Amino acid sequence: MAKIKTRSTESRRQKPLVVTPRDKTHTHTVILLHDAGAKGRDAGRKFLKATNIQSHFPTVRFVFPCAFKAPPAVKNGPSGATQWFNNPSWPSPRWAGDTATLPETAVFLQRLIHSEARLLRDNGDYGLHAAYGRVVVGGLSHGGAAALLYLLGSHRPLGGFLGIGALLPWKYQLELLLEMYEDGFGRRKAIVGTNYVRDLLQFERLAVGNEGYRSCESLKDAEKDNRESRMPAWQYPLIHLNTPAFLGHGSQPEKENSMGRCLSGIFGMDVIDIDCTEHGKEWYSVPEAFEHVLSFLEQRVGIHRASMDETSSTSKTERKVI
Repeated sequence: MAKIKTRSTESRRQKPLVVTPRDKTHTHTVILLHDAGAKGRDAGRKFLKATNIQSHFPTVRFVFPCAFKAPPAVKNGPSGATQWFNNPSWPSPRWAGDTATLPETAVFLQRLIHSEARLLRDNGDYGLHAAYGRVVVGGLSHGGAAALLYLLGSHRPLGGFLGIGALLPWKYQLELLLEMYEDGFGRRKAIVGTNYVRDLLQFERLAVGNEGYRSCESLKDAEKDNRESRMPAWQYPLIHLNTPAFLGHGSQPEKENSMGRCLSGIFGMDVIDIDCTEHGKEWYSVPEAFEHVLSFLEQRVGIHRASMDETSSTSKTERKVI
C-alpha cells in the first residue's frame, strides 16, 4: 500500500460513537459509516434509536466513526461538514476538497478494522484471522460507498458488508469490465475489477500477466526475482467470494444502478439486494423493512439473534456508550 502523508486532520475528526455489547460476551463488531454531511455520533444514535438493533444482537459491539470535517475557514461551505472522500463523478461542493481522500479513508478503515479484530481476538477464543471474519463493515449512502470500496480492494476476509442505501462510485467503469469479460474467466474478471479499485485506494495491485504474473521483461534480475516470489493473482484469496453482502434501497435513484448485478457479476459476491422503495428513503426505521437486515446478520453473517425472552431481559440493561 502506498504511504499516505499524515496531515493535521485528525483534530478535525469527531470521536466515534462506540456502543459496547449488552451481553458480557463480545462476538462481533459492526462498523457503520455515516452519510456525507452528517456527524458520526449523531448519525449513530439516530440509527440505534430507529432500529433498536442492540436488543436483537446483545453480543455485538457497534462503532460509528466520523469522517473528516471541513475546517471552519472554508468559504461557501458549512462549518464542520463531513465527507469520506470526494468522488470526481459527483458534483461536489467547494469545501469537499478539504475533507478526506479515498486513500486516507481506506487507511483509516484498515486501522479501525484491525483494532476491532484484535479486540475480538483478545476477548474471544479464536485467532486474529477468525476475528477478522467477525467484523462487519458498511454504511449509509456515501458512507456505504466508502466501506464498499475498501472491501472490494482489501485482502482481509471480513464477516460481511451492510449497505443501507449505499452507492457504488465509478460503477460505470466497473460495468465496462463486466461487459468486456462477460464470457471470460470469472476469476480473471474479479482480479481486473479488484485492481481497478485498488488503484483508487492506492493499494498495491495484484500481479497479473502470463501465468498470473505481470510482465517482468523490463525489470532487473533482482526486481524480477522479487516479483516472481509474490503470489500469482490466480492463487490470490479474493475475499469477495466469501463475503456476504446486503444492499437495501429506499426511495432513491441508486436502485436503478443494479449494484447487485455489478457486485455479483464482477466480484462474485454473495449479494442480497432488497428493494424497500415502498417504505421511503429511511426505510430502515420501519420494523418490517429492517427485518431483512436482521435476517441477513443472523443467517448469512452468523450473529446470534436474541429471542423474545432474551430481548426483554437485556432491554433493562444499560449499555456503555463511549
